[in-house]
Amino acid sequence: MAGKETDKMINILRSKLGNTVPSNPQTTSQSNDKYNQLEKLGDLKEKGILSEEEFNKEKEKLLK
Repeated sequence: MAGKETDKMINILRSKLGNTVPSNPQTTSQSNDKYNQLEKLGDLKEKGILSEEEFNKEKEKLLK
């Protein structure tokens, strides 16, 4: 189960995705992929596989 910080990031990402209308299906796929990757990163952090620093570094890469 995701922690509070992960839930917060997921909600932020959902709100960003909900406010955009993709111009093509590939954009939707890319957005869904970012969401899925962020969720996986959160799970890895919650399990102790990723440190806070590693999580934040990878999160920044995804959200750029």
